[in-house]
Parts: sequence; C-alpha cells; structure tokens
Amino acid sequence: MESRACMNSRCGTTTTSRWRPGWPLRTGGVANLCDTCG
Repeated sequence: MESRACMNSRCGTTTTSRWRPGWPLRTGGVANLCDTCG
C-alpha cells in the first residue's frame, strides 16, 4: 500500500477518507491533499 501525506505544509496528515488533487508539480503529477485541505 502506498503511504501518503497531505502536501499542505500546515497539515501533513496521513489519514483521510478521501485524497484530493492539489496544485501541479514540476514532475508532472499533482500534489496530494487530504479531504480537509482539498
């Protein structure tokens, strides 16, 4: 299973009911945001 952490610097949670896409990354992907931050 992939481990994730919210990419919001003020949050950083690793558990959420739903992951949401955030801002585009230079690598071509998108930032992972928790349900609260996204």
